[in-house]
Order: sequence, then structure tokens, then C-alpha cells
Amino acid sequence: MSNARVWGAKYYFTIELPENAGEPLQKVVIQQRDNDELVRFHVDRALAFRGTPHSKGEMLGLQAINLQQETRSIELIFQNPIAPGTIFTVGILPKKNPRYAGVYLFGVTAFPQGERSNASYLGAGRFHFYRDGGNL
Repeated sequence: MSNARVWGAKYYFTIELPENAGEPLQKVVIQQRDNDELVRFHVDRALAFRGTPHSKGEMLGLQAINLQQETRSIELIFQNPIAPGTIFTVGILPKKNPRYAGVYLFGVTAFPQGERSNASYLGAGRFHFYRDGGNL
């Protein structure tokens, strides 16, 4: 669902933790970068599972999902830390796709288990939204 103004979309972010990561993963933060419009989400409907959107595995429990409007971010805290070597996907559901066509970026940062852990910026998820007719 890559058209602007569409209802019922899902945004997936697949993460592969390297075998040599050292620490299990406890939290992921997804932050919308500067765009024309702030995308609003159904925070209570976020999900996580082992595998990819095309090969879904076991669901991963989420202990907490926090929305931070001032930083345009969603924080997903896992019930059980995710072991190194795991491929997993988090999904967030927008209330609807943005009104304006264009490219929207969402930065993904991972936090290992522990109080004084160092965050790792994993990169940006890039979503293209088109006007009716397939034009940006």
C-alpha cells in the first residue's frame, strides 16, 4: 500500500542481529525523520516476530510501546531480550499513509540489554508514497 492517503497499511522493519553482537537486544526505537507530514500510528497495534514479513515466525512479546510525539519516535521494548544471530521484524501500523506523496524516512536505533547500554543506529527505512496514478 504505497499510495498516499491509504488506510490499513503496515510498515515493517526487518533487523538481523549479527552473531557477534555480544549483548542481546532489549529495545528498538523508530524515529520519523523530517518530512512534510507527521505520520500518526496505532501504537497499541505494533507487533514483532521472528523472521521476515514473507516468512513470519514466532511472535515476540512487547513489554512496552511508547510514543514520543516531541521526538517523532516509537520505542518498542521486548519482554525477553533478543539473542544475537536472530532475524526479526517489527511492524507498526499508521492510522493512514501521509497525505502528501514523497519519500519518508524512519531511522532505526537498537539498544542492547542493560541500564548503561550503547545504542546502535542501524539505518533508515525508506518509504515511497505515490499520488493516484503512481507519481511522486
